[in-house]
Amino acid sequence: MAKFSYSRIWNKLYPHAYDQLARLTVFLDQQKKTGVFLKTNKQWYKEGTVYCVYPNAFEGGFKGLTKQISYFVELGISTIWLLPSLESPGRDQGFDISDYYQIAQGLGGNAEFEKFINAAHQVGLRVIFDIAVNHTSEENIWFKEACKSSHSFYHDFYHWQESNQQYPLASPVFPDTEDSIWTFHPEAKAYYLHFFYHFQPDLNYANPEVALEMIKVLAFWKAFGVDGFRMDAAPFLWKEEGTDCVNRPKVHLILKLFRAAMAYLAPGSLFLAESNLPSEQLLEYFGKDDECQAAYHFPLVPVFYEALYHQDPTLLVKVPFRALPPGGQYFTFLRCHDEVPLDLVSDHRRQELLDHYAPNEDTHFRGGYGFSGRLFELMDYKAEKVLAAFSLLLSLPGTPIVYYGDEVAMLNSQDFFDLKCKETGVFDSRFLHRGPWKHNGKAADKLFGELKKMLRFRKAHPRLFRAIPQLETDGPVLISRRSMGKRKLLIITNLSDRLFVHGDYEVEPYGRIWEFN
Repeated sequence: MAKFSYSRIWNKLYPHAYDQLARLTVFLDQQKKTGVFLKTNKQWYKEGTVYCVYPNAFEGGFKGLTKQISYFVELGISTIWLLPSLESPGRDQGFDISDYYQIAQGLGGNAEFEKFINAAHQVGLRVIFDIAVNHTSEENIWFKEACKSSHSFYHDFYHWQESNQQYPLASPVFPDTEDSIWTFHPEAKAYYLHFFYHFQPDLNYANPEVALEMIKVLAFWKAFGVDGFRMDAAPFLWKEEGTDCVNRPKVHLILKLFRAAMAYLAPGSLFLAESNLPSEQLLEYFGKDDECQAAYHFPLVPVFYEALYHQDPTLLVKVPFRALPPGGQYFTFLRCHDEVPLDLVSDHRRQELLDHYAPNEDTHFRGGYGFSGRLFELMDYKAEKVLAAFSLLLSLPGTPIVYYGDEVAMLNSQDFFDLKCKETGVFDSRFLHRGPWKHNGKAADKLFGELKKMLRFRKAHPRLFRAIPQLETDGPVLISRRSMGKRKLLIITNLSDRLFVHGDYEVEPYGRIWEFN
């Protein structure tokens, strides 16, 4: 199809880079002839539930994760979202990549990863792969070579300046730990650009060699069997003077290029946008069904917490789910590996959420524009409240995500937090909810059993959950109705700590009624 013509997109992005386009064409044609790419239902990502996990959360890295395959199946999971797995110094828990072609040796290397992905596919699980495409580690060989000489092939893989004055409208992503987007490198005798931590230099996509190399990386892991890619920090891919360097138009050309190249090799390869943007801007990342197929619905996340705090389901009903292209899908979640983001709420709402859910400033992130912590703790250590939150999540449109450990009432990992802060030299409250998977006794048993029922039901009725739900409210309850043919599902979720009667239904405090016929 014309919309997936990688050469057409390349010429828009790099109109004079003929040599690189010729090399890209040769590479993709060779991959298409020799690579083994799985044929797939092109919209598989609209079905089931995603489980988000660090590969080292279970003992043994990928060897341990492979042993958990039956656990994921029992829970009712359809897709595993692997958080950073590539070789890395680990200063940003894997988002600082030192080698794009190697699974971290501490996780078992490429050999154990191949065993894991084969085991997952054998039972019908999909695998989404997390990859930081905006920046590398300072330990990456590309950056090390770039620093040696301005004549190095890799020098222009990064952004260099003699001073730190370029892009004055841009700001660091982590203003509480980084006071500039520029850092001086003594060997290179120049400043390099980094929107994230100073040990994560940004790649320079104005250089076509960077785009060519990243497509090779994606193709390598696609041939390994990876079903999709999360585009970490996608809005930062293109820098322009006179702007804040976020969400620029050519960002979308880069993503279209990635999508078209993978569509040429293996239709159905998922691209998932990480874009913490208002819903109208979020739509841009779907393009005309030729960019990312899925994106996180970030505006929805803080509203779950507001709705439960105020016991007011109308707040959720008001969140817009804007119409997407036919292949588009929202990914929704209560928690993920990052903070609960508060960028998209007013100052008053932000402060109210911080006061209630994060009174201890040690749990704040990015100067209070988000907060960290495990879902069970944020829900007042109440399994029923966690289950109510998941019932709300499953009542709304989109593909839901379960963050590892939340299904077993996992608590904040204070020891892990202390260890990682010491190892990295960075005070990062997100370490509180990034520790090893741990079962939390009786609360975990109840939570796991009830959540399993909901997730397995969703997995068993994929067409029903593709239907757009009809939402209404009655006092503190959210009513969600879906129908597909003669099949109908009613979900009633009580957001309050008191019994509520809705028509013929008595809904227990934080109770859930699922009725299917």
